[in-house]
Amino acid sequence: MSRLRGRVVIAQGGGPTAVINQSLVGAVLESRKFPEMTDVWGALHGVRGIVNEDFIDLTECTTQNLLDVGATPSSGLLSTRDKPDADYCKKIFETCRAHDVRYFFYCGGNDSADSCRIVYEE
Repeated sequence: MSRLRGRVVIAQGGGPTAVINQSLVGAVLESRKFPEMTDVWGALHGVRGIVNEDFIDLTECTTQNLLDVGATPSSGLLSTRDKPDADYCKKIFETCRAHDVRYFFYCGGNDSADSCRIVYEE
């Protein structure tokens, strides 16, 4: 079975914490290990950043910079409390298709997990 090849997008939702930043760091570092994951982008302001195409390229971010972000009690990619509905999900999917996004990681708490469920079900 062939693997999907394309871009990774990572976003953060919910309250800003060092724990959520550690999840971001882990997702970036692990994504770099897989050649089918061609680029690693961060979406600023969570899922809103995807809809607004507000991305930063994390592909070449140094490991030390990432580790520094992981130790910071904030939201490295900025956050949102947006909760996607069907129309919002449609915009997310359109943006992902337009930018060859094949992998999506969403770091956050309970509401972020519920947002992932909503996106999955759409």
